[in-house]
Amino acid sequence: MNTKLNLVQKQDDEIVQELKLKVSEESKLLVEILNLLEQVRDRKIYTDYGCSSLFDFCVKELKYSEGAAMRRINALKLQGQSAAIKELIHESLENGSLNLSHLGAVAKLDRAENFSIEQLEQAIIASQETSARETEKVIRKKLNLTPLIEKVKVTLELNAEQLLNAQRLAAQFSHALPTPDLPGLFLYLLERESRKAIERSEKMKKEPRKVELQGDSRQVQGRKVGQRQERRQERRQEPHDGKALSTSAVIQVPRSFSQQFRDQALRRAGYQCEFVSQVSRKRCESRWFLQLDHVVPWSLGGQSTLENCRVVCGAHNRAEWIRVRDSMGTGGNTREGVHLSPES
Repeated sequence: MNTKLNLVQKQDDEIVQELKLKVSEESKLLVEILNLLEQVRDRKIYTDYGCSSLFDFCVKELKYSEGAAMRRINALKLQGQSAAIKELIHESLENGSLNLSHLGAVAKLDRAENFSIEQLEQAIIASQETSARETEKVIRKKLNLTPLIEKVKVTLELNAEQLLNAQRLAAQFSHALPTPDLPGLFLYLLERESRKAIERSEKMKKEPRKVELQGDSRQVQGRKVGQRQERRQERRQEPHDGKALSTSAVIQVPRSFSQQFRDQALRRAGYQCEFVSQVSRKRCESRWFLQLDHVVPWSLGGQSTLENCRVVCGAHNRAEWIRVRDSMGTGGNTREGVHLSPES
């Protein structure tokens, strides 16, 4: 209340001067935040809070909006290119000649064009001379890149079931998507199916007569497959060094999980990482890069069974592997902090 009263009593020029001072402090504070986020990323501290990525940590623990989180992560990626780039970004942020929206546009171009350090430095300097909206056009012109291609916005409406299926499909192909979202899935499938159609078309142009012999070729191929199966069966029945192979010599327990186990484990986990943080007691919500992992490691006698199987994202799988590796010297043989199911 007193603060509001004091502001009302101030002159207009005093309000502007104090506002400029606070904005300057905000810019310096942003640089400090970036340095702290860099440590969270490099030390993978976010995994201890049930988050599969720095982005999740920014949204769930720091309460940033998704856009605000992504802008800060883009700035981190750029400043990690070199010490000179990091110094340039920090200096530009502090003096107000650059903001996170500028850096987001630079990061987008860097992913598309794979800038060298010199080009990246020129792009950052060029972005200081324009508004964030015009940044990409100015940089393309400054570095003599291909002019900006106009894009068309497409809206797709899905019901709840279609959306769930699309999210599961996106999680399945997450390792290949240009961006980890539904637009990325659409672009990936569009490019893949277009490529397949072109390959089929080219193949038919080169071998047009094979279509007429398709029925005969299938019969011949079927006979060859049958013959190979018969020979394989005969070799299995042949004695080894004069003795028949015992069942124990033939059957080996596989290390990897079968597809049946994988499907059951994913359904049990609700197609979501099962890691539960010991710090925040929150479960990781990642549905991307899901992997099957042994609760008791295979190297320590763990079996590839459904009871010894859990679903984790790539980040928590790597984090748990590091924890087990470090605990091997102290006799640890299980991994704590992970529940096998949401109900446990």
